[in-house]
Amino acid sequence: MVQEQMIKLNIFPYSLSFDKFVEFIGNVSDVKYLGISFGTLVAFYGLALIIHMIFSKKSDFVEDQSFLTPLISKYRNITKRIVTVVNGIALVNGLSHFFNVGWLVTVLWYPMWIALYSIKVFTEMYLIVISFFSISRCFVFFSLAKPSVELTQDCVKAGIRFVLGILVLKDLVLYVSLIIVSEAEKFEKIGTIFDYYCGIYLFCQLFLCVAGLSQLPIMCEKSIIELTHHEKQIYSQTFAIAILKLVLLFCLFVAGNFINYEIIISMFVTSDLFLVPSMVLIFEVFCRPKHVEFQEVEMTHQEA
Repeated sequence: MVQEQMIKLNIFPYSLSFDKFVEFIGNVSDVKYLGISFGTLVAFYGLALIIHMIFSKKSDFVEDQSFLTPLISKYRNITKRIVTVVNGIALVNGLSHFFNVGWLVTVLWYPMWIALYSIKVFTEMYLIVISFFSISRCFVFFSLAKPSVELTQDCVKAGIRFVLGILVLKDLVLYVSLIIVSEAEKFEKIGTIFDYYCGIYLFCQLFLCVAGLSQLPIMCEKSIIELTHHEKQIYSQTFAIAILKLVLLFCLFVAGNFINYEIIISMFVTSDLFLVPSMVLIFEVFCRPKHVEFQEVEMTHQEA
């Protein structure tokens, strides 16, 4: 009996005993809310991955070149590579925890968080750029002006790099402030710092929601102008991401009354990191132009 218990404790994840795990789960007010929330997130991201894998292999698609192509393709390629790296590191890290390989856990800790931070920065940059683009297109759509700024121009590329620099600087200010407060042992200031950071985050989400809602008249008014493929993709992504962000914040706010704070933070960070790449992959499939139908129409026109 003692040997069986020792085996159970030895194969359990590194630095976490079976008793501590049961005690931590027991702190959850209601375990069913944890299961429902976690299961919903896993199902959503799993469904997004399956849909993208199936439709991307079955559909023949020649990507058309436009002024939006560099932004979308660059973000798609970067997130695919980084997500693949994160999945590989997470798998090896989990196996290292399981087999109690402590040194490998320590080695993989830093590249995993660097990769996750890269996703965070590129995702925030992408959201800010498409929000600015969507709002500016909304003004252009309802005016007599013609769009003169393309995302391939040097000034726009410099603006994107500037946005990336501001985002990295924002996070550096947060980290340095936390280090200074911790060294000075003024732990009551940590909550104030996080409040400022959350305020900046919520302001960006409000900006995204305004950009998403401004696309409704453009997407509904199809008779005025024929939108390009990438414009439809940007508008659909902006609107869907804004709505899902609101739903995510509301669900986590409600679940906060039933689930531990640490679990809520983990679920929120995970969902917020992978929400945008998942929606980009989904709308990459569903917003593709139908070249087959265009060829059929062209053939019937030639026969006539």
